[in-house]
Amino acid sequence: MLVEAIPIIFVIVGFILIAPLEGALEMVEILPALVLVILILAVGLINVFMRLRETLAIGNISNEAKAAILTTTLIGVSLISAIPIVSIVAILIMLA
Repeated sequence: MLVEAIPIIFVIVGFILIAPLEGALEMVEILPALVLVILILAVGLINVFMRLRETLAIGNISNEAKAAILTTTLIGVSLISAIPIVSIVAILIMLA
């Protein structure tokens, strides 16, 4: 899934760049990567919640099914958020 591929690449590149750094990078140098990771995270989360809204709009869904759908959605949100959060932390480490 494209939503996860780009942050994985940022994690790998980020950790490769952290090791040989002589000094801290400036915010201007890491801002494009940081903005891109946040945008990708936002697109992924928006997509999940749009699908949730479409699914719940069907109408004749039992309460048990709604609870299962919501639980699955929240698990998906946590999985989609994991890699971008690691990417953001790695990028911010490069500021130190």
